[in-house]
Amino acid sequence: MAPIVQDDIERRKRDHLQICLNEDVQFRDRSTLLEHVHLLHEALPEMQVDDVDTSVELAGKTLRVPLYISGMTGGTDEAREIN
Repeated sequence: MAPIVQDDIERRKRDHLQICLNEDVQFRDRSTLLEHVHLLHEALPEMQVDDVDTSVELAGKTLRVPLYISGMTGGTDEAREIN
């Protein structure tokens, strides 16, 4: 079996982008596994809502709330504009 090289990956990624742009494709709901996460409710009645800090630091910047990025495309220069 021939090894996969970067040119093959870039070509395949470019094909994926072209298919999505030019063909009749449909969204398929895929599991993110978040449906398996169960958060326990643990009330903190002694705290005020203003005492809660949800900020997070990302790439040297402070965000007021955490950030969740789902899927991104990559593997080719053409994907940069989409991202």
